Amino acid sequence: MKLDSQAYSQFPLGEGSVILHQDIKELFVLNTSGSQLWEALLVGYAPDAIAQQWAEHYNISQVQALLDIQSALEMWQQQGLLGELSVFSEANSVSAIPPKQVAISPCPYRPRLPCGYF
Repeated sequence: MKLDSQAYSQFPLGEGSVILHQDIKELFVLNTSGSQLWEALLVGYAPDAIAQQWAEHYNISQVQALLDIQSALEMWQQQGLLGELSVFSEANSVSAIPPKQVAISPCPYRPRLPCGYF
């Protein structure tokens, strides 16, 4: 799965980021983990490769890491962030950069959405 970088604009927000989907003119606020997942997808990392690196970094099973990533991708697709992209399509399998662990505070910008999630 590789995102079309021309369809999105990304702006830093603390340890996370704000994504503007150009086609639908909608803003999405991502926490640190979500931002790291987003950046990895932008450069073409496969969800499996990201899960492998995150599993090693966070000392969790690769299955759990992949389930968390797929959950985030499904939520993003339901909210319109991914558009028509399939959340389970594969891209180039390359190693992902491990994420940093940081505390995430709730996001006041979109209170009706679950905050602190991918």
